Amino acid sequence: MQTRLTLTETGDSMHKFMIVFKHEYAQVVKKKSFLVGLILTPLIMGFAMFAPLLIEKFDEKKTEHLAVIDQTNLEIGKEFVENLEVYTLDDSVTASFQVENLFTIDSF
Repeated sequence: MQTRLTLTETGDSMHKFMIVFKHEYAQVVKKKSFLVGLILTPLIMGFAMFAPLLIEKFDEKKTEHLAVIDQTNLEIGKEFVENLEVYTLDDSVTASFQVENLFTIDSF
């Protein structure tokens, strides 16, 4: 035999649930760990967002040394090296990239 909850029984169980919910919520909110986490979480997220910008700002800019391997037989590696010369550091004179070696490998 299946029992049905009447409207008053449903209301009573919901009322009991709300009492327990409010009590548990109040217990969690009163803890120091909750308050510390509530404050530290946005601070940590903000730091995580802006840390790369700060590191890049204070990082010393230097020329990067590269080696290029061309397997195309179309001399695309040579064009690539020529196009890298356009990129300069903040002083607009020093090259960002310096190609140390250009290797051309015949493909099969």
